[in-house]
Amino acid sequence: DFVPVQVQAELFMTAEQLLESICRELQLEVSPGAGRADLLGRIDDYAETLRGRAKALQLLIDDAHELGEEALRIIIELQQRHADSASLGEDGIKLVLLGEPMLLGVLSRVVPAVENSLALEPLDAEAGREYVEFKLASAGYHGRLPIDLDEMAIIQARSRGMPGAIDNLVTDALNDLTGGRQTLPTLGF
Repeated sequence: DFVPVQVQAELFMTAEQLLESICRELQLEVSPGAGRADLLGRIDDYAETLRGRAKALQLLIDDAHELGEEALRIIIELQQRHADSASLGEDGIKLVLLGEPMLLGVLSRVVPAVENSLALEPLDAEAGREYVEFKLASAGYHGRLPIDLDEMAIIQARSRGMPGAIDNLVTDALNDLTGGRQTLPTLGF
């Protein structure tokens, strides 16, 4: 019933850049240099097409804590424009923001009543290793963990068990191992 779209937020990403990323992931054609209204219109049209097929667009924004208030406002505005209280939440655009705890502070300024939040505990060493193995397998890598246990312990300590930080540190470690060459599949880290 949902068409999921995952977008990776980046530090200092503008509202237009966020909307462009969503359009790109949805494979929507947009004119180069399209403005905010055009980008919103393309996403609106797509969401309405889904609604006609009894489906909803589900936007998953990873590292949403990297977004500024303007980008958060525009994505929440987009979600609210498609909300239909008569349909018991089945239609419209579903928004899932994944991020570090600071996201809640920014959201409380943008939207005074955050509907749902779930705080996850940091990953322990074993869960961190399993997380990296899962990400590697998801990317098509099915060998032994290319990072030794000592390096994983350093990654675990430096990341404090936060998945986003683990992603960045593992990417750095893999780049160090390969000398920056792409010998491993793109991992989504």
